[in-house]
Amino acid sequence: VRGQHPAGGWNYVIDTKGEESLKQWYATIAANAWRLEEYHHYYGNATFDDAGTSEASQLLLRVYLEKKDRKYLAPLNKAIS
Repeated sequence: VRGQHPAGGWNYVIDTKGEESLKQWYATIAANAWRLEEYHHYYGNATFDDAGTSEASQLLLRVYLEKKDRKYLAPLNKAIS
């Protein structure tokens, strides 16, 4: 949930140390990734073109349905929206 983008989805990489740490990772490690062109530049976006966001959303739905904890409802609704 902490890695959820304001648009409701998730990116390929979540850095719990924050935005600056993520930018540093993209500028150093990811910039040199071979055959992983989507990691060469930091865009600050979420990915909706593959299973990253849909699988994270499915997991969130399953956790919510199992636990019935309302703290998962807002991020789940954001992902669905």
